[in-house]
Amino acid sequence: MRLRLQKYIAQSGICSRRAAESLIKEGKVVLNGNQIAQIGESVDPGLDTVSVDGRTLKPLTKQYFLFHKPAKVLCSRKDPAGRSCFYDLLPVTMTHLEKLIT
Repeated sequence: MRLRLQKYIAQSGICSRRAAESLIKEGKVVLNGNQIAQIGESVDPGLDTVSVDGRTLKPLTKQYFLFHKPAKVLCSRKDPAGRSCFYDLLPVTMTHLEKLIT
């Protein structure tokens, strides 16, 4: 299954699709080791290699989990009033999720 280049970069977790377009415009994205990538190109994740600033990308695998949010816990990353938030309840092994969602 082919994907648009900017979507592939976003799925690797380094930036959003819009930020990926900026990286492509700046010439920081290389496709298959020698070709400077263009916006709108499509890649086959099983065949093509994509590098940004010399770092080869791999799309992240999706993780799904169920969470029962207790009452009075906010669905927010931070609360200026100091109330308990969703991310405060995540186990340490899942703290990487915060970096992916921002």
